[in-house]
Amino acid sequence: MRVKERCREYLKQLKESFFHFVFPSRCLHCEFPLAASSAVFCENCASLLTVIDPRERCEYCFEESPTNTICRRCLEFPLFYSAVASVFDYEGPPASLIKKMKYEDQPYLARGAGSFLFTQWLSLNWPLPDMIIPVPQTLVRWFERGYNQSELLAEELGKLLGAKICQPMRRLHGDFSQANLNLGQRQQLRDGCFVMKKGFCVKDKVILVVDDVLTSGATLRQCALTLARGYPARMYALTLCRTSIG
Repeated sequence: MRVKERCREYLKQLKESFFHFVFPSRCLHCEFPLAASSAVFCENCASLLTVIDPRERCEYCFEESPTNTICRRCLEFPLFYSAVASVFDYEGPPASLIKKMKYEDQPYLARGAGSFLFTQWLSLNWPLPDMIIPVPQTLVRWFERGYNQSELLAEELGKLLGAKICQPMRRLHGDFSQANLNLGQRQQLRDGCFVMKKGFCVKDKVILVVDDVLTSGATLRQCALTLARGYPARMYALTLCRTSIG
């Protein structure tokens, strides 16, 4: 039996070596050739994966705030969460990771990204969630992509936290990309993007909403407004990246 297992392992390694010889792996960001390994970034790009220090950000939107106080934007447009955080700023290697995972059919990248979400969660001193809720996609978007990147991230984080993944919301609209919208346009998005599904109870639960990128907070705000109707105890939101728009 052991001989057969060793043969299988040898053949597997041989196959992987041949694959990397014919199609050498390249760094997700700079495209520098990589050795035949599970790495997705070269050493230089991997060193740029700097997790944001929560003490330097607004606790509600994670915008830069040296004194860790609530920024003016959050005073005007509250997100309705106990706290919001992100792992990386949307630039360099983290931005490349998101783009590859989201737009270039590489869902497996969520595995490593989930570990970074877990690392940031540990530094935040948030309570263990009763349920992790990924931001949902519309059915049209799911058929286009074949997966929901936010759900993949939530699943990986859930494995590390030992927390249940739930999808109590359904997305009604929002097929268009918000990437080219400015802050004002995002904040004016219609209410009612999401509705609660029947049979889900979030009352008195600690909820952690997970998404890939936080920009204006408009999507997270709509999620919070929908979930708040179920009277959860507390709501938090964690995203892989944080970007800013004017």
